[in-house]
Amino acid sequence: MSAVRIVHMGLGPIGQAVARQVAQCRAFKIVGAIDVDPAKAGRDVGLVIGLARRLGITVQENAAATLRSAKPDIVVHCTSSSLARVMPELEAILAAKSAIVSTTEELVYPYHAHRRQATGARRRPSTDWPGVRESRCPEPVSTRAWRWTGCRYC
Repeated sequence: MSAVRIVHMGLGPIGQAVARQVAQCRAFKIVGAIDVDPAKAGRDVGLVIGLARRLGITVQENAAATLRSAKPDIVVHCTSSSLARVMPELEAILAAKSAIVSTTEELVYPYHAHRRQATGARRRPSTDWPGVRESRCPEPVSTRAWRWTGCRYC
């Protein structure tokens, strides 16, 4: 089985913690990193997230270009808690036909509270809104990601 291609979007404290876990899991391959902070853009993601080694992936500011070139299976999205603020980011990820694992708390609200977003996700049947279960490595939980649950045992 080939490694799951991951792009990390948002490398604040939470995004860095998640990226460190993903970097340690051989079932995942980090193929891109996105952050709008000029202090992070242009640096190797391994150094940005606090690893003692480079990963050979440069943090980019341009999300659309990174998603286009990296072609991730999953985007680990850790930019904001506000759904209104992150919707353009989520829509860009969906347009790139990637699954999303997001720390945006408002995504767990009931369906009726976010009807437009739920409808938009359904229009793209190959993509869904997975969640994360706590384990040694983040474990995507969705119909599209079930085959990747082996990461739990990295």
